[in-house]
Amino acid sequence: MLPQPVRRRWLTERPQAWRDGVEVVAMDGFTGFKTATTEELPDAVTVMDPFHVVRLAGDALDECRRTPAGSKADLLYNARRTLHTGAGPAHRQPGPATGRSRDR
Repeated sequence: MLPQPVRRRWLTERPQAWRDGVEVVAMDGFTGFKTATTEELPDAVTVMDPFHVVRLAGDALDECRRTPAGSKADLLYNARRTLHTGAGPAHRQPGPATGRSRDR
């Protein structure tokens, strides 16, 4: 990744007419680009590019898929259980063989 002064310098080296013509800047979620853009192109709207939006959404979906169904971390399970039974979130109960908590 380029250091902050380099990103900023690249923008300041562009002609003023070019900078004034920039309306939208598409970028990844890296805050260094956002900072340089807002400082040097204050009137431009910054948006996240489609590739990174899809990647972040895919990462979040993968994380949801990795959460074991019925586990304490499964928020959907706990919400469904509360709605269907009127009971609060599942509490830890001793496991059948070891007496240890099932959620560990």
